Amino acid sequence: MGEIDKKFVRMYQTFGERVGADTLFVTIWSSLLIEPGDLSLEDLSRRTGYSLASISSKAKVLVSMGIVDKKRKPGSKKVYLHMDKNFASIFKRMLISKEERGVAFVKETIPGIIEEGKKSAKTERDKKQLKILEDYHRQILRVEKIMKKMIVELESIANESE
Repeated sequence: MGEIDKKFVRMYQTFGERVGADTLFVTIWSSLLIEPGDLSLEDLSRRTGYSLASISSKAKVLVSMGIVDKKRKPGSKKVYLHMDKNFASIFKRMLISKEERGVAFVKETIPGIIEEGKKSAKTERDKKQLKILEDYHRQILRVEKIMKKMIVELESIANESE
């Protein structure tokens, strides 16, 4: 790993420490972001000092988030990872993933809980909980609108860089 790589990865590790992010996660993230090509899981393990099993486990999370692409090269059994270098595009995919997997689920599930709660609420505590859920649901709907606007803006920024 060259000096630019080391400084960039260290910057992200410090960033991760400041925001409470997993060190291995940000180490893989930053290593892939600064790498012009693809990196094999073995290369990442060697560069970072983390075990191949740990790298593989975190890589699965990055792939499931849509941030990293996993592939095999013809004639090789090695697994390679690739990351888009356009930060706005990466952030947009992360936001879409959060919206589709998290916000959408909560938005669809909470109304049923509220309706069931209205039928069975008897105590003052039950009524307060329903109020909390109703407020939460309204806020989720507003946050979803903001996320959709952010996704559009991020798409615009991503297209400027291409």
